[in-house]
Amino acid sequence: MKSKLLLLCMLGFLCCDAQNHIIDSLEKLTQVQRNSELAGTYNELTWKYRGIDAKKALEYGNKAIQLGNKIGYLPAVAQAYNDIGIIFFDKEMYDSAIQLYNKSLQIRQKLNDNLGVAKCYNKIGIIYQRKAEFEKALDAQYKALQGFEEASYDFGTSNAVNNIAILHQNLGRFEQSIKYHNQALAIRKKINDRVGIVQSYNNIANVQLLQENFEDAKIYYYKAIEVAKAINYSEGLSAAYNNLGSIYSKQDSLNLAVKFNKQSLLIRQKMNDTKGIVSNNVNLSEIYIKQKNFDSALVLLKNTEEITKKNEIYKLELPNLYKSISTVYEELSKQTEALVYYKKYSGLKDTLFSEGIEKKFAEQETKYNTLKKEQLIQRQQNILNKNLLQIANQNFLLASSNLQLAEDSILLFSQNQTILQNQLDSSIKEEKITNLTKAGLQKELALQKQQAAIQQKNTTIIIVAGIGALLLLFGYGVFRKKQLEQKAVFAAEQAKQREQLTQAVIQAEEAERKRIASDLHDGVGQLFSAVKMNLSGLLERVSMPREEDQFLAEKTMALVDESCKEVRVISHKMMPNFLLKSGIASDIRSFIEKIDEHTLKINFESIGFKEQLEFNEEVILYRVIQELINNVIKHSQANQLDLMLEKNKQHIQVSVADNGKGFDYETAVAKGGLGLKNILVRVEYLKGSIEFLPNKPTGSLVKIMVPIA
Repeated sequence: MKSKLLLLCMLGFLCCDAQNHIIDSLEKLTQVQRNSELAGTYNELTWKYRGIDAKKALEYGNKAIQLGNKIGYLPAVAQAYNDIGIIFFDKEMYDSAIQLYNKSLQIRQKLNDNLGVAKCYNKIGIIYQRKAEFEKALDAQYKALQGFEEASYDFGTSNAVNNIAILHQNLGRFEQSIKYHNQALAIRKKINDRVGIVQSYNNIANVQLLQENFEDAKIYYYKAIEVAKAINYSEGLSAAYNNLGSIYSKQDSLNLAVKFNKQSLLIRQKMNDTKGIVSNNVNLSEIYIKQKNFDSALVLLKNTEEITKKNEIYKLELPNLYKSISTVYEELSKQTEALVYYKKYSGLKDTLFSEGIEKKFAEQETKYNTLKKEQLIQRQQNILNKNLLQIANQNFLLASSNLQLAEDSILLFSQNQTILQNQLDSSIKEEKITNLTKAGLQKELALQKQQAAIQQKNTTIIIVAGIGALLLLFGYGVFRKKQLEQKAVFAAEQAKQREQLTQAVIQAEEAERKRIASDLHDGVGQLFSAVKMNLSGLLERVSMPREEDQFLAEKTMALVDESCKEVRVISHKMMPNFLLKSGIASDIRSFIEKIDEHTLKINFESIGFKEQLEFNEEVILYRVIQELINNVIKHSQANQLDLMLEKNKQHIQVSVADNGKGFDYETAVAKGGLGLKNILVRVEYLKGSIEFLPNKPTGSLVKIMVPIA
């Protein structure tokens, strides 16, 4: 125990020493500082001396006021009036404190220091509340609340709301009081103001006590005690103990009532809290009355009455005090004295809690709520005006962007015209190919006519041979030989014409593919790249605050980028340049990699392709395989395809198997599909064979065999 006392003494000396060191440092600064800095130091010394030497505090406060007025530094003057007002408040000199707070308030209003104004109103409201001038107190607290809310100062807001709740509690407006106390408690929990939390717990419990909801009140008092002990908050702890004693007294648990009352009284005596001691004495007298110890109760109450007469701040305690004295005199059968104090009690209660003041409370609350709604509407209107201005600016930027896009669209239209002209030229070339095909057919018809003439000639020879059997036998060998030679020549010529025709068609088609691919890559592709570059530069220079505009711009940029990729993919499909560089196996693998495997998963295997084929053979075989894969994607509804490409010394074998819905070769031939005809023509040109078979259990299987020359 002695060691603890020694430790506390050492800590006290250390704190005092640190405080004195700070004061010494500040006083040394006053020797070298001037003007506003010196006035600020005077303010600091006023506050530091407040709890140590009130006379010194007042001296420095007055110095701050004189210097501030002299140099026109009003913030220091306002702060000095505020701090001196707190010193008078601590001394319970409330009229002087209000005068000083009002002077600070007037200066802060000139300086537009709204937060400082709100703090002044809050202190003024507390004094009026202690003086039981409830109407003035409520007006000041609502003004403080408005200022704190506008400044978003949660600590001040919670204090103003708490004081408004207590004023409603004093007037007996318990429902409104609980509402405001809960608002204050929520804010204090949000900012972790544990002293404020203790106060709110006690205040909510006080309202429950007045409504005789004793068990609910106990819950909140015990919560207040728990937090107050944790933070060593004596004032909150003593209030909870005192009121718990009052509850246990009303519940006739007198031993507990005395215990809690004494615990509270001990703390308040150490704090020299006269107002709290008055409240303890009134509650203790109620315990004495319940114990039938009327003489002790009367002595305690009369002593307490003497204390309350010295200061008007005890007005709120007087009604209960007079009522208790009246009750004691009545128990002592002193009816005259009992009646005198009951009249004091009744008259003071009517003065403090008249119907008029309750009406004014309601009016003040309505006025505050109306003003708050008007301010909310004004803030919303300001936000709306700001949003409209932003929309106007964004519309202007959007119009500029649309103008640039329109110019790009005109350029793109011009390029499209060029593409259409190229397509027209392509149509003309296709017509030439058709004419070439007709010429080939005409040659074939001429050959057929020659064959008919030969047949006619052969018939003539047979007739002549019939007349001259001997000559026929002799010339038969010669004739047969010539006939076979002519057929061989005809067949060779026919095959050559057909091969030349097919080769011409394929070459023309590949040439046209190459030209269109080049036009797409070098023309449209370059144009889209330029559009992408210009659009990217525009988006970097133009600010788009709205998420919708930014999303539209990013989507447009993505479409242009996708268009660039699509042109490049189409041009590569039309004429893949890699056919000139790598073998067909590598080319097919590159083609497969561009197919979305979520749409169609392709398993590809190649064997024996160490050397490249002739260019025409590679291109034709690549086109066949490309067409087969595209047919699977378009028609088979398959999700898996197995592709085998195998080469040996004699031939090349291609196998394409899918797991789709199957393929009817006869039906497809009857429909006359162009894709299937292209496949058959190309395989025939390569002198190969093709088979269309079902792939068990589902799908189709295509086998191609191409001989190697």
